[in-house]
Amino acid sequence: MVQSADLNACPANVSELFRLLDELFVQVAEEARLKKEFAVTRLDGMAEAARKDISKSAVQISEVFPGEGPDASRQKDHLTKIRGAIDGQLSRLSRGLRSAFEEELKDLNAGGQPVLNLLLEMHENGRRLARNLPEYQESMRKDRRVRVPLRSMALDLFADRDALQSHPLSQAYEQSLARTRLQIADAWRGLRFFLEASGDDLEKLAAPNDGMVATGNEFQDQIAVIKDQLLDSLTDAEDKLAGACKILGDFWEQFPAQLHEEQQRLKEKISHDLSDAHLLDVLARQRWTEAMRHLRTWSEWGKQFWQALREGKHEPGRRLAQWSARWADQLRGLIGQPRQSPETLLKLTDLPSSAHLRHQCESLPTLYRRLFSLGPLGNREFLVGRDEELAQLAKVHERWKSGRTCSVALIGPEGSGKTSLLNCLESEHAFESPFLRGYIGRRLLDGQDVVRFFQAWLAPHADELSDENDVIRLILERPPGILVLEGGHNLMLRVVGARRAAESFFSILQATRHHCLWLMSFRDHTWRRLDLLLGINRFFTHQINTLFHDQKEIEEALLLRQRTSGLPLFFREADEGKSRAEANPPSDDTQDKLRKRFFCELFEVSGGNIEAALYYWLLCARWMPTEQRMEICPLGKLDRSLLRRLERTCHFTLAEVLCHGSLSVDEHARIFRLTPMQSRLMLEYLQQMTLLDRKSGDPESADEIYVVNPILQATTLRVLEDLNILY
Repeated sequence: MVQSADLNACPANVSELFRLLDELFVQVAEEARLKKEFAVTRLDGMAEAARKDISKSAVQISEVFPGEGPDASRQKDHLTKIRGAIDGQLSRLSRGLRSAFEEELKDLNAGGQPVLNLLLEMHENGRRLARNLPEYQESMRKDRRVRVPLRSMALDLFADRDALQSHPLSQAYEQSLARTRLQIADAWRGLRFFLEASGDDLEKLAAPNDGMVATGNEFQDQIAVIKDQLLDSLTDAEDKLAGACKILGDFWEQFPAQLHEEQQRLKEKISHDLSDAHLLDVLARQRWTEAMRHLRTWSEWGKQFWQALREGKHEPGRRLAQWSARWADQLRGLIGQPRQSPETLLKLTDLPSSAHLRHQCESLPTLYRRLFSLGPLGNREFLVGRDEELAQLAKVHERWKSGRTCSVALIGPEGSGKTSLLNCLESEHAFESPFLRGYIGRRLLDGQDVVRFFQAWLAPHADELSDENDVIRLILERPPGILVLEGGHNLMLRVVGARRAAESFFSILQATRHHCLWLMSFRDHTWRRLDLLLGINRFFTHQINTLFHDQKEIEEALLLRQRTSGLPLFFREADEGKSRAEANPPSDDTQDKLRKRFFCELFEVSGGNIEAALYYWLLCARWMPTEQRMEICPLGKLDRSLLRRLERTCHFTLAEVLCHGSLSVDEHARIFRLTPMQSRLMLEYLQQMTLLDRKSGDPESADEIYVVNPILQATTLRVLEDLNILY
């Protein structure tokens, strides 16, 4: 039993204070030892529980796989049984093991910050002892007696809570805990993804798209591949969970020794600084340290400001950073220093289409391609940087349920995550309120088009609706619910008389938003034009922008998928040969610089669009089977010169497609007063230049529509803004 230090003792001098501190440090060291034993025991138990539960799941899944291929008549039933077993094990692990891990981590982190609390206890009790020292002590300085404020100097040797939060031990614990939580989250995310992917493979095997059901040895081979994939994913999850426990366990194993070193360092500092020979020197040094602290604060603020400019978080800052870099390069040339080598620019015409990129990515592992597949997400497993938006949508939902009038507009370019956000909201709140989703698939030009749209969406088999009042009455007669409508860009066409459709639509929305919660998505430039013409922001109580505005969010979204894959990641330098990379493996600092440079270039070229970011990631990704790792080649910058040199009519066409969200040949002809043939030639030319994508339009009409290529939207937008065509 360790005797407690007497915190009410009144040390008459520094020697007495030193003795009392020794007793205090022994008491804190014993508390640290007990915390270490408790944490290590719990973490070892967590790792063992993960091993047992996952091994049990692997055995149970293996048992449902056939030893030999079943008869063709029983294949589908057997595949359904396997899928059910996979779903059952995933549910069991999520409810049992995952919940247990979360509870254990809460217990280990009881009190919030156990390491910080121990350090705070040690320093606060030290301050309590220091307060009982004499207020002043006389000291000799060049044959002169000088009164030194002994008590205040002793108090300054002990840190407060704010200072201890940045203490190396506190930081090391927080980093270890964050790494543990991150690896646990990655393990569960990867396990869920791989088990669901295996279930999807089983469904495809039971009902292939070509209608040719595998039989005999072919069926057995495909089943064996899926089984191996399942068992490998379970083994990988087991290793990741054990590794996550080891990260925090290693910290606690080393913590008592590290705390002892910290105590010795503090004792030496007290002994040195409060000795008669150093009291005056320490007093002068404290005043100098205070001045330097203020200087570092201003310096850090300047670094953060310049970093924000370089990362392009704001358009003026991005341009200022580019201008500064260009002038610095010219200055180097004037003073005789070597200038920067010219950058290698990506040509617009060299970029493959999305279809060609999918073919190019066939060399990547199958599950890796699935992780980085383009398209909206179904739940929030891989949704990054959207916590604030989802929280805002959940808050709006609660306000609407309490009887308040609410309506939400999601605003962003194509591929920015509007549909993913709506999918996640539906997956989490569909059980609370009925969801009805729709899409405006064709351009609405007048009030009758709007009425026909609502007829087809809400009451396809009811009596024909005649006007807006019938639509309003139909909506109000429905049970209260959430109306989710995408494709808001199809409410506008910039021709005489076409605004009638938007006016009719928003009159219906305004008359029913107290009864239903409206969620609508708009392309960003369409929203701006509609707001300019009709002031539509007054019809929506909340507006949410879905474009990423921070490089860190794009980086986190991509690296989350990368970590889930479980594959090592390596960033390559430009023109780096394999032999050179093997002969001189880059350091961690080099990899960190390459990573930052890649994501800076990626954010610049994607403009914060997640679909474009996924495209460029896959464009740069290379699978190295020998090293069993993913390598990311440098991205570089896009050459905009070709886009700038286009004819003026091409620039205006791109601007109108951006502002309308999409245009058909006939719509383009009406806007520019051209013949359909002239419009078709213009749109197909831009499509062949990869600036536009051609898509199928409304199923009821044979017209195709053209949209700005999401991969090049940021580049196109910046050129049009530089030319003062868009603002």
